[in-house]
Amino acid sequence: MHLSGTSFVSVLVASGFCIFLNICDCSDPVASKEAFGIVETSGPSVADARETFQQANAGEEKGGAALNLVRNRTVEELNTLRLDDDNGVALCAAWRSLEIQIAGRFLGLDRSAFRMEAPRVVTSEFVGFVEGRLKVSPPDRWLANLLGVRFRVDGWPDFPVDAADLKNEGPNSPTKHVDPRRTSLPQANLILSEMDPSGRLLIRGDSNFAGKTAYIQLPDSIKKRVKAATKRSLRLCAIANEDRAIVAIQDDAFPAGSLICVPHVQSGEKEEIYWETQVDAFWFDNYKGTGIYLEMRIRDESIFVFYSHARGIGVEQFSIENGKRIFSFNSLPQVRL
Repeated sequence: MHLSGTSFVSVLVASGFCIFLNICDCSDPVASKEAFGIVETSGPSVADARETFQQANAGEEKGGAALNLVRNRTVEELNTLRLDDDNGVALCAAWRSLEIQIAGRFLGLDRSAFRMEAPRVVTSEFVGFVEGRLKVSPPDRWLANLLGVRFRVDGWPDFPVDAADLKNEGPNSPTKHVDPRRTSLPQANLILSEMDPSGRLLIRGDSNFAGKTAYIQLPDSIKKRVKAATKRSLRLCAIANEDRAIVAIQDDAFPAGSLICVPHVQSGEKEEIYWETQVDAFWFDNYKGTGIYLEMRIRDESIFVFYSHARGIGVEQFSIENGKRIFSFNSLPQVRL
């Protein structure tokens, strides 16, 4: 029997029957995939998806662009994206790699499980990736939330942070310590009372990536907003460099956090507010209203806002000079394993 170079003929002899299987030309990769039942899904190229992601507006548009960036990508494509110059692109690819590793566990020894704690070696690798890319140490609550994540077999992550935990804390009184972590620097103490109506904020820093210790005189517009919020609920954290402070206020108007850059008393600056922007914590509408913790880090002329809630984690980088968002990352809770 002569076998041509463009086809492969297999002869199987069983029970007196000869079955001829004529397989297509294996030199044609498209034809080979079709022969084995592999159908490629159509979608944007990596380059197009990357450009769309970088240009997308905050919120759901960013979330949709992020899904298109990492969904249905090969291992080679994900590894290339992990090396991208854009930290947002790189972190999205790294998180998708983490999800795929978790999926492998559900297909292997843990295939009968409904929910599984993410292996520490996998989450620790992601922590190291974040630290290496951003060159700052991730804050405590964010780390605890990530290292304690559990995945369900359908791909949904369950993080330890629960919205109920926030509600149980109750509204912050004017003299209550309002830093959400209470365990690490920077810490912020709000002084706002009839006895001292000046609206002062003490930020304690002076450790790696936690900024400087500073006093802040809240502008009147912010003071009114804080006073109104303390009657219901208020979460506040802050960080400072040599002459500026960035205060994150979470209230009913901006549950994800409103960032406000103001001078601190020691700087001698007279400007009330340098800039204000919003934290882009929710890339999917169905997570709005989820209780969220904000934590901050500072390096050079940038601040990093780390956030965590019951369905995800994320981090954003902003310029201290003008408030420009340099990159953003969200753990993409709607990507299925």
